[in-house]
Amino acid sequence: MSDTVKFNNNFYQCRPIDLRQIDANIFLESGRSREVILAILASYNEEESVIIIQKILSKLHALLSGSPGELVDRIKELEILSNLRSKTIQKQLIEEEVKMTILYDLSTDIRFEQGIALGEVRGIEKGRVEGEEKAARKFAEILIRQGFSISQIVETFDLSPTILSFLEKTFSQKNGFNKNES
Repeated sequence: MSDTVKFNNNFYQCRPIDLRQIDANIFLESGRSREVILAILASYNEEESVIIIQKILSKLHALLSGSPGELVDRIKELEILSNLRSKTIQKQLIEEEVKMTILYDLSTDIRFEQGIALGEVRGIEKGRVEGEEKAARKFAEILIRQGFSISQIVETFDLSPTILSFLEKTFSQKNGFNKNES
């Protein structure tokens, strides 16, 4: 592998690093998931490959326990990198993935999305009904203050007599008089 690049009168030189010469444990000790997956390309022999794969997967689970989406992304990247090492390593990785706990991103599930949509519709409807009821109560309060009877308000608006009786009683208590006395 060449350590120099020349183009357009530019010259660059660097020391190439062969990851196969770096101990896999160095990557496994990292606290960064993207560095941990590089352990698959590092130095270990064929007999250690399953153990290294298990350590990588365990470390990823520990680092990304609160980020299932990111964990899935790192495992996909790990699969791609494992194929750079060899098809055997990639097969071993896939076998180990099958053994581990299944991760399921519930937020992408169709039924979950349907449930969220239904909840939003119900919430909007409940808010609309509560808003209409509040507006009707306010208007009923105004009509009661102007002397309209409960029966007149019930005929005009779709409020239950129970609500109107409550409003009249509340209004009477606030204002210190009973409508029946006036």
